[in-house]
Amino acid sequence: MSSFQNNHYLFRVGDAVNLFRSSEYNMWGINSSSSGAKNLLAKVKPGDCLWFVKGNSKGLLVAAAIFERSVKRVNGQDMPFERLGWINIPGSWDTDIHFKNFKKIENMGLLSQIKSAVNPRIYNSNCLVNLPEIYSQIYPEIPPDQPNIIRVHGVNYLVTTNSDIQNTTTRRFIDYLVSSEESDYDEDNFEESDDDEDNFEESDDDEDNFEELCEEKESLRRILSACMIVSDEIKKITSLLNNRLDRLDRLDRLDRL
Repeated sequence: MSSFQNNHYLFRVGDAVNLFRSSEYNMWGINSSSSGAKNLLAKVKPGDCLWFVKGNSKGLLVAAAIFERSVKRVNGQDMPFERLGWINIPGSWDTDIHFKNFKKIENMGLLSQIKSAVNPRIYNSNCLVNLPEIYSQIYPEIPPDQPNIIRVHGVNYLVTTNSDIQNTTTRRFIDYLVSSEESDYDEDNFEESDDDEDNFEESDDDEDNFEELCEEKESLRRILSACMIVSDEIKKITSLLNNRLDRLDRLDRLDRL
């Protein structure tokens, strides 16, 4: 992932206490009605770099992270401010910013000298720290993003767990796989049927057909492997979240005693 292919955004985070508390959940919050937030939400994309600036510190950079997504908060459905550790929040934070690869960099002593009240703001020459250069120092291990493309029956499919960017063909293909597995589908309604083998005639294209079948078989194996990995990760995350919630519940009961 090249830093020159992604934008860099700076967030003012006061004394950074709220940021460090919610970084445990890889989240930050903004008020979507501000001009800076509107600009961010209109342009930011997964992979962009987020830089967090401490207040009254000559623009000291205290942390960095990689943007994943933004989510509009819904009362009663999102993690409450108290659990995130957000206290004394000025204004109304109505949008969660989700990120990954959060790193504390306060000890690097990077002074951006940013003084503008715009928050968040996109990186420009007013920042006295070369953010793309620093990015390459603190994130050298992040590999280039490679879309997971597979080819089945001459059609390219994007394999992703993000339904927002799955195209219609991909969703239809995945829905078919799921429904056929769950309902023991009728093969006569699919492109291939039991009669295909009986009616098959050898031709000069036999070798191409064989290669295509091998390609499809390998593609399906890749999908299965990816699904197993995602399933395993979900189990791990679910376990961690349950353990954390149990611990917080125990602490809450102790506080009430």
